[in-house]
Amino acid sequence: GNHNPFPSLRALKGGLAEMLARSVNKHPSLKDIQVVPIGLDYEDYVEWRRRLRLRAGKPVPFADLMQEDGTIDKVAFNARIKTAFQKVMVDVQPEEAQPFLHPAVRAMRTTEMTTKQWQSFTGTLRAWEQRWREDPDWASGVKAAFDNWKVAWETLDRRGRPEAWGIHPSNTRTQGSWVNWIRPALFIANLPSWPAATFITSHVNRNVKKLEFVATMRFGYGILLIPLTWLIWSGLAAMAAPERWGWLAAATMWTWGQGGSRFHTWAQTKLHDLHDQRDGEAFWKGEKFAPVKTAWEHYLQVLQVVPT
Repeated sequence: GNHNPFPSLRALKGGLAEMLARSVNKHPSLKDIQVVPIGLDYEDYVEWRRRLRLRAGKPVPFADLMQEDGTIDKVAFNARIKTAFQKVMVDVQPEEAQPFLHPAVRAMRTTEMTTKQWQSFTGTLRAWEQRWREDPDWASGVKAAFDNWKVAWETLDRRGRPEAWGIHPSNTRTQGSWVNWIRPALFIANLPSWPAATFITSHVNRNVKKLEFVATMRFGYGILLIPLTWLIWSGLAAMAAPERWGWLAAATMWTWGQGGSRFHTWAQTKLHDLHDQRDGEAFWKGEKFAPVKTAWEHYLQVLQVVPT
């Protein structure tokens, strides 16, 4: 594996086949083990509380590929694995096309797709891949449309995200403005976690230069420091409480920290959607977005992306 800002399936090697073969040779009953492909689909791997979706595929058989020397036919097995993965994950191919196709994929919002929409989408990805390889003129047209959109987009001071625009004015996100009214409660709920969260965000933003590792580092620090902060607050509350009320004060502070954190994460998702809704409406209706909107619509037309 490696890290890559575009969702895609890396070239498969022989590690999985080797592990399965050794396991079956040592314990023959393991020939019936279930090899289940899991597709990880994320909307934004840096920003906190963006959408995430997991898809599980059907088990991939391998026992029939066992050979007389105790190994597995890796070529045939990897072909099965690749097909199984492409049914449950976003696999933008070929590699050279990924930067030019990815904005459209983002606008299609794969984490929110129904089963029927997802099946159609995976077929679209494979059609794009085939046409990119076989039709250089079409690939050049996609590149040109992408470049025109990107140049127009980069002139904006408030650029927004393809996920917020969608692929059609009717496709923008919706979120009630009532979310704004919970902002004070959001601040109060997050108070026990605020010192640790502020330190983590500042430290990671200052020291982690590659975006691919930002979320991982935040999670790593957070899983340790935030509960530790709650524990410290609980201890201080117990010390400050009247006699015999210490345990209750500590439990209350711990509950505030944990419950407030859960409320904060839920509310943050709602606030993201509200922000996306406003960005989407501004994009499709605002005059200053007209050149970008025109270039965006042309880009989608070249790719033949239509609302479903």
